[in-house]
Amino acid sequence: LPGTHGSSSCGSMLGSSAVSISSVLGSPATTLDCAEADRGFDIAGAADISITGLTITNGLASTGGGIRMANAPSVTLEDVVVSGCKSQTMGGGLHLVNSQPVIKHSRFVGNSGGNDRSGNHNRGGGAYLQTTSHATLLNVSFVENTLDVSGKGGGLNVDENSNVTANGLTLTGNKAFFAAGLFIGHGCHGTFSNVLA
Repeated sequence: LPGTHGSSSCGSMLGSSAVSISSVLGSPATTLDCAEADRGFDIAGAADISITGLTITNGLASTGGGIRMANAPSVTLEDVVVSGCKSQTMGGGLHLVNSQPVIKHSRFVGNSGGNDRSGNHNRGGGAYLQTTSHATLLNVSFVENTLDVSGKGGGLNVDENSNVTANGLTLTGNKAFFAAGLFIGHGCHGTFSNVLA
């Protein structure tokens, strides 16, 4: 798996059966470059999904420019870097809908949301948690993510009865009209320790 893999490898649909994607050399040595042709991965379904040691860059989609998860209760990301990905509206790097991933030792860097510039549904430049999602984060960074025009949560947006548990969270250099680093919506909860912001 090490090396750079082009846009023909992007947009993979995962979740109907168990899949493990791993690079022994880690994210610095293994890149999925989507060249703004698609998002990196679209994960939907209850199967166990594991992605380890991968950089996803230059993804583009309506939501979840790097990764989108929907109804995905059993996903683990470890040593994953999502960088330079764009969404037209929500979740420049990552968009969760009713999903419960565990994300470890990973970074969301330089992603952007709201690129249709309509100002509608402009949420979460780095990541957007929606519809009773719950993310468990261990040593995860959101750095220099942005929202165009207007919006909430340039780094991380937790909304619509979603929750986040984070130990070792970095939120630096993110930009948004409201809540540049972190936004937690009504009815949502966050548990945080070891935060750098």
